[in-house]
Amino acid sequence: ITVKLLSDGHSIAAGVFEFINRPQILQIFPSNGGVQGGSLVRVSGSGLTGVTTCRFGTLGIVPAKVEDDNRLSCTSPASISPLDVLMGLSHNNQDYVTSNVVFQYRAEPRILMIAPSYGYFSGSKDLYIVGENFIDSKK
Repeated sequence: ITVKLLSDGHSIAAGVFEFINRPQILQIFPSNGGVQGGSLVRVSGSGLTGVTTCRFGTLGIVPAKVEDDNRLSCTSPASISPLDVLMGLSHNNQDYVTSNVVFQYRAEPRILMIAPSYGYFSGSKDLYIVGENFIDSKK
């Protein structure tokens, strides 16, 4: 819409104001990444056209790459420790719409030992991996 400033019934200034849809995050993938940052996070939602930045809690603001109105991606900034943060999006780099979608920062996994150190192509041997910061998984 056009906004006009009037003085004595005469237009002395005008500007344009546009109504846009609030961006909404429905899902992110992956939902976790390392504390060193650098994870490419794909966001699916609605009203994403024109989004310029993603916010990862209070850790940082990074550029958004919009694919279409329902998809964008951004790269996670680094964190000093493992923690969960809420994702936010902005059209103007100032006002952020925060979602209930959480990105989880995790400590990098480390492998300390693999036993045995060899195996035959035919398989049939259990492999034991000892380490730290593994994430529980059913896979």
